[in-house]
Amino acid sequence: MAKRITLAQLARDLGLSTATVSRALRDDEAVNLDTRSAVQRHAAELGYTPRSSKDRDSRRPGARLKGGFGLVHPLTSFAFEDPLLLDFIGGMASRTFELGRLFHMVPIEVSQEEMCYGNLLDEGTLDGFILLNARPSSDWRIRYLLARNVPFVVHGRGKEATPYPCLDVGFRSGHRRAVQHLLDFGHRQIALLNSLPGTLIAAEWDAGYREGLEAGGIKGRANWILSGPKTEEFGYRALRQLLESEPAPTALVCSNVLSAKGAVQAVSDLGLAIGRDFSLVAYDDQLPGAFFSVPLTTIFAPCRPMGTMLVDLLDRAAASEPYDSLHAYIEPELVIRTSTGPSPA
Repeated sequence: MAKRITLAQLARDLGLSTATVSRALRDDEAVNLDTRSAVQRHAAELGYTPRSSKDRDSRRPGARLKGGFGLVHPLTSFAFEDPLLLDFIGGMASRTFELGRLFHMVPIEVSQEEMCYGNLLDEGTLDGFILLNARPSSDWRIRYLLARNVPFVVHGRGKEATPYPCLDVGFRSGHRRAVQHLLDFGHRQIALLNSLPGTLIAAEWDAGYREGLEAGGIKGRANWILSGPKTEEFGYRALRQLLESEPAPTALVCSNVLSAKGAVQAVSDLGLAIGRDFSLVAYDDQLPGAFFSVPLTTIFAPCRPMGTMLVDLLDRAAASEPYDSLHAYIEPELVIRTSTGPSPA
């Protein structure tokens, strides 16, 4: 039997990177026209097709290949310190196993992401992908998998007009409610510690914060919005910087609990008391109360159940259910505790 043509072989034949070949095959205009034409012509001559796209249109209703589900996740120094992410992945993995499938998680460098998808499709062992960190505008992963008829599900709803499976979460409304809660306590000087830019979630958190201030008739300060990694160190340094400036904020919305932990330490080191001298709301409710000197007011969306919901949506997509029916929504809950209180000013 003839050996199957792979993406890596096409790249070797043409003297190109697998990422360039992958882009050319999906007709990405970032690759010049001559190169795209050469790649597509050579692929056609050799009969190249991504293995995991075979026969997807011809499946019987309800049929299962029982291949695995894949999660390709950018590898950063802080990614797997995030309790939200770990709980999220736990929910995905458990539900995938319950469905009789294997869960494949591939941590990779951001620069290798496109090559990784191409290689996984060539292997043909996966029935679909879970996409985290949806992009705030157009997401190449969505276009790539749609073009190849490969099932997938996205955490968050991006800007693409084409229907696709997704679990939408009220990231924006959650931060808007957090700001309103602080406004109700009389705070007018409210800062935001956000995650790194470049994802839909970070953009929605930023928008919710700004909308909350605007609804309260407050003009926000650009220098009171700081973005960084989900680490204690960032939370500490960022809030310490804000509190040592003039004027200083009296309250903070923090987009993750690890940074919130650092922020709490910064407040304490300056001789202030959380809930009395300074108020703090954090997104996520995953760290035990023992991690905080004062019970934390949080914006809560249940991570593990969300992981389960994503897998269930992907399983239905792999069974050829119409994409326009594969949509779910979760509205975060504001859990009020004693880290928020009246403004001291």
